[in-house]
Amino acid sequence: MPRPYRQFCGLARALDVIGERWTLLLVRELLLGPRRFTDLLEGNAGLTPAVLQTRLEKLVGEGLVTKSERAYELTEEGLTLEPVVMSIGRWGERHLARGPEGDAVNPAWPLLAAKRRYLGGEAFRVEVRVDERVFQLVGTEHTLVVREERHASPDGVLSGSLPALARLLVHRDLGALEALEWSGSEGAWQSVCRGFALR
Repeated sequence: MPRPYRQFCGLARALDVIGERWTLLLVRELLLGPRRFTDLLEGNAGLTPAVLQTRLEKLVGEGLVTKSERAYELTEEGLTLEPVVMSIGRWGERHLARGPEGDAVNPAWPLLAAKRRYLGGEAFRVEVRVDERVFQLVGTEHTLVVREERHASPDGVLSGSLPALARLLVHRDLGALEALEWSGSEGAWQSVCRGFALR
């Protein structure tokens, strides 16, 4: 077990809880909704089952994650880490000068990054399909909810390749629309465009 910093400081205590390797990346995955052990393992190449088990046990012990028979899920306290993850991700994006050559890519990551670019003020329920994965984007007055699950009655469906999706929602590159397909109401698409300042 890592040694605690033993400093009477909020930052030091936070690092005692979430500063170990892989921990915040697991929180990132759980922001999309409940995840099985195998899902978390498959979504993080290089993470071993033993390390994953240790990290999850610590998160459960700290009251940040709960475990059911089938999956792990963030608690209310765990969900308070979302702004932390978003802030660190925003800072880290400034250091993504090079492309993803050799790095793992995952459609969930640009969708979570899109939460940082959502302007708010819109209401829409959109399903995003990338390869075999399906995500739900729900725009509200103040925030964008992103979950990896189907929506019972979406206003529209956006489907296409991961690079095109990232170009559109993260970089606001309208040229990406050539590689994406929208099916649904025009009003919902206009809400998406306004919410992300695409036009």
